[in-house]
Amino acid sequence: MKPADYKAQADTLAEQGDSELAIQAYQQALDLKADYFEVHANLGNLLVDIDRVDEALGHYRKAVELRPDIAELHDNLGNALRLDGDPYAALAAHDRALQLKPGLVEARVNKGNALGDLGRHDEAVEEFTRVLKANPAVAEAHFNLAAALNTQGEKQAALEHYREAYRLQPDFMAAVLGATEMLDRLGQPEVARKLLQPFAGKRDKDVYIAIAHAGLAAGDGERRASIIDLEKLLGDKKVSRKVIRKIHFMLGALYDAMQSYEIAFENYRQGNRLVREVFDRAGKLQKFDRLINVFDPQNFPSLPRATNTSELPVFIVGLPRAGKTLAEEMLASHPQVTGAGELADITDIMRAIEADTGQDFPQAIDKLSVSKLDEYANEYLARRAAGAFQGATRVVDTMPGNFQYLALIMMLFPRAHIIHCRRDPLDQCLECYFKNFLRAGEYAWTTSLDDLAFMYTCYSRLMCHWKDALELPLLEVSYEALVQQPEAICRELLDFVGLDWDPRCLDFHQSGNSQLIKAREIREPVHTRFIGRWKNYEQHLQPLIDGLTQAL
Repeated sequence: MKPADYKAQADTLAEQGDSELAIQAYQQALDLKADYFEVHANLGNLLVDIDRVDEALGHYRKAVELRPDIAELHDNLGNALRLDGDPYAALAAHDRALQLKPGLVEARVNKGNALGDLGRHDEAVEEFTRVLKANPAVAEAHFNLAAALNTQGEKQAALEHYREAYRLQPDFMAAVLGATEMLDRLGQPEVARKLLQPFAGKRDKDVYIAIAHAGLAAGDGERRASIIDLEKLLGDKKVSRKVIRKIHFMLGALYDAMQSYEIAFENYRQGNRLVREVFDRAGKLQKFDRLINVFDPQNFPSLPRATNTSELPVFIVGLPRAGKTLAEEMLASHPQVTGAGELADITDIMRAIEADTGQDFPQAIDKLSVSKLDEYANEYLARRAAGAFQGATRVVDTMPGNFQYLALIMMLFPRAHIIHCRRDPLDQCLECYFKNFLRAGEYAWTTSLDDLAFMYTCYSRLMCHWKDALELPLLEVSYEALVQQPEAICRELLDFVGLDWDPRCLDFHQSGNSQLIKAREIREPVHTRFIGRWKNYEQHLQPLIDGLTQAL
C-alpha cells in the first residue's frame, strides 16, 4: 500500500471511532513518507480528540514545519498548546494563523479562548463579538462568548448567547447546560428546570444534560438520581477528559451535600488527578526567591515611584477562597466604591515592563524610570476611572495573584490601599482542592495536597516579607472574623480605605445593592457554614496537615 492508501484508511477508521487502528494506519503512512504533512495534521487532530495532547503537539509542530504557509495548521497547533497549559504560545500560534488567513473564523474563535485562559476576558469578548458581527450564525462563537461573559459576571448576556447557540444548533447540549447554569445563578432555578424538560429522556445518556440536572438537584432524592446518571456516564469513552473532570467535581459536591464525605473526597481526588498541567515547584520557589531578594527592604528607598497621589486603587489580595469576593461585595455596596473583580491589569503592566526593558521581572525594575512608571500608572488610573460607577472614589481589584506584585503596586500607586484576606489554612486549602478552576494550568498547585501545602508555605513567606518591607498601608482581614463579625470588620474596611460608614454595606446580598462591574454570585447574607469544614475530611488530609505544620 502507498502512503495515501494508509492515510485514507486511517481517516475512515478515525471517522468510525476506531482510534487505535487509525493511529496505527497513520503511523504506517509516516513510516513510508515522514514528511506527509496532512498525516501529521490529521494524526494530531485524532490525538487531541482522545486527550493525548502531548503526542499531538509533536505532529502539529512537524506539520507547521513542513507547511508554515497553511493557516489552519498554526490554528490547530494553538489549540493543542492551550490544552497543554500554554495559552501564551497558543495566542501566538492563532495570531500567526490570522496573519496568513484573516478571515479564518475558527482561528479568531480559538484566539478568544486563549485570551480567556490568560484572564484577558475583555479582549476575548471583543474577539467573539467580531466573529459574530461578520458571521452571526456561528453557534460556537455564541457559546464561547457566553462563557467569557459569564466569567465577567454578565450572567444575563451570557444566558442570551447560550440560548442563541442551541437555537442555531439544537443538538448543542453544552449550550443547554450553560443556559441552565446561568438561570440558576440568576436565581431562576424553576425556569432552568423548565428549560430541561424537553431533554428529560437524555439525562442518563447525554453528559451535559446529566450535569445540568445535577446542578439543580435539591434534596437527597434528586441528588441520588443525579449520582446514578453521572456515575453511569463516567464509563462513556466518548466523554472528554475535561468533562469527566467536571463530573467528578459535581459528584464530589453531591456526596458532600449528602454528608457522604468518604465518597465525596474520592471524587474530588479523581477530578484533580485529571488535570493535565503539573505544578512547577522549583519555578515557583525561584520566582518568590527573586521577588524577596530584589525587593529587599534596604533597596526600597532607592526604588523609583510614580508621581501620582491617587487613592483610587484598592487591591484585595491573597490565595483563592479566602473571602476576597465577600469583602469586595461589602465595599462595593458603598456609593463611593466600584467593585471591578479580578483584573489582569497588574500582570499586563508587569509583562509590558518586561517587553519594554528586555528583561524578566523583577530584575527589570533596574531599568524603570519615574516617567515610565507614570505612563503605566496614569493609563491604569484613566481606564479604571472611566469604567467606574458615577461618584466612585475607590475601585477594587480582587485578582488573587496580585499578592506577588505588591512592590510593583507600591511603585505605581504610592497611596493605594492593600487588603490581605486570609483564612484558616486547612479550610482554605481544602476549598481550593474542591474547586474546579477554569484556568487549571494557573491553579495546578490546587490539585495535590502536597502542592497545596508547598504553595501555601511560599505564599505565607512572601506575605511576611511584604509586611516587613512595604511602605504601603496593608490591612489583614480574617475570613472567620469577616463572617462572624461582619459589621465590625466592614467598618474597619471602610475606615482603612478612608470612607464613612454606610449601613448598605451589610445588605450586599440584596439584588442591585452592590456597584459591581462584574456581578458575582453571592445571593445570601453572611454565614459561618464553611468554618471548620476540613474536619469532615480530616482522615484524608495528613499530607496537607504535615506540610502546613512544618511551614507554619
